[in-house]
Amino acid sequence: MVAIAPVAVLRGLQRYPAANPVIGGSALATALLTVLALALGTGILGVAAATATASLVAYAGSLIVVRRVAPEIMSVPLRAERSRTLRLLRRSGTASPPAAPTRRLQPPHRSTDE
Repeated sequence: MVAIAPVAVLRGLQRYPAANPVIGGSALATALLTVLALALGTGILGVAAATATASLVAYAGSLIVVRRVAPEIMSVPLRAERSRTLRLLRRSGTASPPAAPTRRLQPPHRSTDE
């Protein structure tokens, strides 16, 4: 279930009457979509798609519930910030990852009794 964080917010605020329908609805949607995928004969890929779809729907639903129940926590609007995203994804010359330490292995020293 992808909706763990928003449900955790509801539980932390002790809003169990709001959290329980999200959890129950997610479980019900996952079960129904899984049975539907199996009935259609889509196999494991269909079951995976059904589970992913149910998780995304539950996540969206839980975000809506949290925004309504606790607007002070979710006051930041959900919007894409192109410049910030590009800045985070762009590789900077000063922020390059550290090089992995390399160690040259020496062949074992062989002593000869000649």
